[in-house]
Amino acid sequence: MQSSEVVLHNLSKQAVKQDHTFHKIYRHLYNVDFYQATLTVKQMDNLIAMLRDESYQPLCDEVLDDALNEALTQLLQAIYQPAASKVSHMGATSRQTKFRYIKQNFTQATWLLSGAIRPLDDALHHTLIDWLTLRIKDQKMIRLLWKLRKSYESKKGSFQSLLQQLNFYSFDARVKSNAEITAYVRHKGDYLLAVTGHKKNAQAVHQCLVKEGASICTIKHSKQGVPFLQHHIRVRKRATCDTPRVQLLIPKGTIEKIIVQQRIVKDINAKSWVPLHRTTLVTAPADVIVKTYNEQLRKWYRTYQYADNVTPKMQQLHYMMEYSCLKTLANKYKTTVSKIKTMYREGKTWGVPNGTGTARVYFYNEGYARKSVFNNG
Repeated sequence: MQSSEVVLHNLSKQAVKQDHTFHKIYRHLYNVDFYQATLTVKQMDNLIAMLRDESYQPLCDEVLDDALNEALTQLLQAIYQPAASKVSHMGATSRQTKFRYIKQNFTQATWLLSGAIRPLDDALHHTLIDWLTLRIKDQKMIRLLWKLRKSYESKKGSFQSLLQQLNFYSFDARVKSNAEITAYVRHKGDYLLAVTGHKKNAQAVHQCLVKEGASICTIKHSKQGVPFLQHHIRVRKRATCDTPRVQLLIPKGTIEKIIVQQRIVKDINAKSWVPLHRTTLVTAPADVIVKTYNEQLRKWYRTYQYADNVTPKMQQLHYMMEYSCLKTLANKYKTTVSKIKTMYREGKTWGVPNGTGTARVYFYNEGYARKSVFNNG
């Protein structure tokens, strides 16, 4: 019996062939190598026996469900992920790769459509199974996948993620078959695609997407832009070049939302914002207070580091976060912000002693330069 690694490698090699169909997939579920890491010998024998006579039912044994789900996920990803990765870049784990693809392939878009793929429902489940049978010519496997619907409808069990991922692959394939769509990228259940020409072309694509499983779909002219991956994506012409440029922007109101969520200003609607101390941090050690603010600033900078407007937006947030941090320290020590600044100032920056007093923890001072999606690292 082949190892699971060899089985998956061979399936992936065959999957690259666009018209290849798979006739004997189910038998791979009898391979004990898929289960040895998680099941006892008795459990493996029990599961394989139920698979052989097709008496297996989901939601009866959580341990067996988990093991079978892992085996099915590996097998079906080997078949469908190679093609899906080419279509949607969903196989690329980094946001940078997706943004690079958008920058390279969306420049000629007249219309941008963004939205979300809806969860599986009864109609979509039938559509999904019909799509799976185009490549999987193994009725035992198809019958098993029908059974897993019970797990999905109950909204519990091990197979939720697998079925939804297959739904995404199916959506990718249907997008690929639409000649009006010139570029497409997906991140989990969210998608962005480009259409050229008249608005009626985009509207026709919109109607098709809703029919095929999109729960939300926004159509905007590429100059206006649409939301995707926490950014606002738009296409702008350049005065010095005929080729339009795709812009990645921190959406309007994002910084304000962060400030409200973190409660670092007194009144977000005021003409001038007045920073507030954070009561939840007042009792923490000084170095922990500074580290907390630093970690949050770094997190948001990592999220938006490729945005064209990251520098001014993050500087705005930095200013409010810094003064909120200073006010928190001032409140902790029952003093004023100016005295805290004087106490901890060191050149153009400031920092507090660490827990042992052997070093300083400086407030974030590394800047917010925009990073290029075309650079590695």
